[in-house]
Amino acid sequence: MPATSEHDILNEILRWLANNRPDILVWRNTVGVFHTVDVGRTIRIGLPGSSDIVGVLPDGRFLGIEVKTATGAERKNQVAFRMAVERRGGRCFVARSVEDVRRELP
Repeated sequence: MPATSEHDILNEILRWLANNRPDILVWRNTVGVFHTVDVGRTIRIGLPGSSDIVGVLPDGRFLGIEVKTATGAERKNQVAFRMAVERRGGRCFVARSVEDVRRELP
């Protein structure tokens, strides 16, 4: 049964890349807001809009993979990030499944 949550899809993609494309260096890119319990301080991490998975292709170019469910849509800042990467010669795309990654990274 195919994964349905972004978290599950992301993990499937990372596993597939590790097993089938060890020539591509990838890692999970965490972006979010957290609140400390002790003093209630807000901590922001990551670059808003940046891809869920980032890495380096064998030729040295930047790679960004935005993971979405079958019905998920990119936010404006995610589209802007993807376009900025592509304008600079990097590779950035939306993946809703491992099949999308296979197709984009033959």
